[in-house]
Amino acid sequence: MIYFDSNKPAETLIPSLKALFSDPARFFADLPIHPFYRNGIFLSSITMLLFSFLAVPFHGMATLFLFPVSWALFLLFIWAWSRYLGWSMRTIPRLPMPRLLAFNISSYCAIPLALLAIPYIGLLGPLGSIYLLWQALVHRGKVNSATALMMSIVPAAVLVVIGVVLWIAALSVSFHVGE
Repeated sequence: MIYFDSNKPAETLIPSLKALFSDPARFFADLPIHPFYRNGIFLSSITMLLFSFLAVPFHGMATLFLFPVSWALFLLFIWAWSRYLGWSMRTIPRLPMPRLLAFNISSYCAIPLALLAIPYIGLLGPLGSIYLLWQALVHRGKVNSATALMMSIVPAAVLVVIGVVLWIAALSVSFHVGE
């Protein structure tokens, strides 16, 4: 199994993505704990760069100018999600999960979120991310299937509700500004 290595990104990115999407159960079961956050940060940065380039045809060139801000927010999201993952593993099934492993799992699970840049097809991104997180929890975290599903879907549902509320608020502001 080939995993992403930030020292050799050109040689390891495509094979690791192929392994991740072809057999996620085996991929996460054998996922090593890297000694640094570097691989997860680099992989998340590639995901955000892909998101930015996919967004240009649909949302304009402004997405490239917003890349530094969106990149920082995406890394903050990955860090927060990994903290949630570690906390939920310690709290719900009472199993240990090192922070570095949680960060790497979160980085790999966030790859499908790059599809969010494409209208309508982008809805598959969060579903793919939840599926990968479920696979990681079942096969690497050794959590039963129902618990892993709950640990994956509940925070994702909360994020969806927050996103819908912010979207409605933004539409409300745009209607009031236009008057």
